[in-house]
Amino acid sequence: MYCTYVGSYHYIHSNYHKLPEYKSMKYIFLSVIFSLLLVQLAASQEVQIPFDDAGNYLTLNRQLNSELQLFPEVTGFFEARLFQRENGSRYAEVSYTLDDRILRDRIEISDERLSEIRRKITEYESYPVTRTLNHDGRVKFLRTNTMMNLFYYGFAIPSALDMNVSSSVSYYMLSTGAAFYIPYAMTKNQDVTMPMANLSRYGATRGIYQGANIYTLLLGSDATQSGSMVSATLASISGLSLGFVQARNQQLTEGQVGIIGLYGDYGLFGGQLAGAAINGYESDRLMAGLGLAGGVIGYSAASYYAKSFTRGLGDVRVMRALMGLGAISAVTLNSYSGTTSEQMYAGVAVLGGGVGLLYSRRFIEPYNFTESQGSLLRLSSVVGYAVGAGTYVLLFDGIDDGISTFLTLGNLGAIGGFLIMLNSIKNDARISNNNLGSKLQFDVNPLAVLGVRTSSMNHSNLSNPINIFNLRYHF
Repeated sequence: MYCTYVGSYHYIHSNYHKLPEYKSMKYIFLSVIFSLLLVQLAASQEVQIPFDDAGNYLTLNRQLNSELQLFPEVTGFFEARLFQRENGSRYAEVSYTLDDRILRDRIEISDERLSEIRRKITEYESYPVTRTLNHDGRVKFLRTNTMMNLFYYGFAIPSALDMNVSSSVSYYMLSTGAAFYIPYAMTKNQDVTMPMANLSRYGATRGIYQGANIYTLLLGSDATQSGSMVSATLASISGLSLGFVQARNQQLTEGQVGIIGLYGDYGLFGGQLAGAAINGYESDRLMAGLGLAGGVIGYSAASYYAKSFTRGLGDVRVMRALMGLGAISAVTLNSYSGTTSEQMYAGVAVLGGGVGLLYSRRFIEPYNFTESQGSLLRLSSVVGYAVGAGTYVLLFDGIDDGISTFLTLGNLGAIGGFLIMLNSIKNDARISNNNLGSKLQFDVNPLAVLGVRTSSMNHSNLSNPINIFNLRYHF
């Protein structure tokens, strides 16, 4: 049983120009979106705890379960994590494979069963065993090190130090070899998992941006390109190393690494766009400072929140796609306002991306997307945008006189591509018995919002109300 409230919009032409404009509202909206995101991250009431007394086993893998038979009732066991609720009760989030899919289930863990699990692990630790190293992510980690030197470190340092041609070429070649062989030797006798490889790659790539932000924030207009490249290189190498260590020490999953990267990106690029919205693109120091602060806050908050995040990398990819759809939808709507202000476009992009990110958490609840399904949804939205925008250019031979229509067709193409792909895979991705969702449901009809905005700008009269959102509460 549920009750539904349908929000409607009715356009009244005579009152359209009487609505007051509050220029400062965009700053309030920016603050609200960032606050909601931080509240969302801090709202988790379940804490992950280790399976053993020493705190070394936050995750039980397939090999350990096979040897100790900790969850013999689970067929196709993949991995398990233990969580404790506020009331002290505990459950294991168990992932298992079925028909080439990874599914999840919750198993309540009593005090007696936890004691038995910990006893078995303690006995297992007391016997010397030959453990097989996990090198699933080693090749990816080595590739990240090599590619970063080939495409950035190898030419950034010679350029910053103003080396001559022969010295630059020699440094480039030798440093590329070192970028491969040094980490190869260092990781020979230790685990290198996919989460470790993924988070080190994230730290390396985003470290370039943050290194440049740090340098610009400190020196402002006195910053030089060579100094910025050195700072970016040092921050990138630091990010690569710290990401590797964090994923190893916290035993992160690929999904947890993905959510850290997602919120870190929103904080980094959203912060820079917020700086542009506040003071245009005139203050490099402001943009750098907000980008640095946003990235640190987003990354740190997501790192804390990731402890209770049990979703996979496929779900995170869908969340990233919805964040992008929210941003481009907001930019499209803003194009009908008649403004050419870059500040306004930057501000609405941050707001739209934040709304899309907030909504994405609700959207993925009934699904369990695989990595390939998440990639297909993300790619289909990108390709859909290209098809829509390309169609406009083909029909009208340019975009100079119709930027709003160009953005609209691209946006509709992105949404259409996402929905078409979702329709083709949703049955395989849907969780059959999902009782973990919220009782409160809030759905927005973006096409209705777009239609309202378009009609308003054209001063056309709408005779019938348009339903733009649904609010439901299940009893």
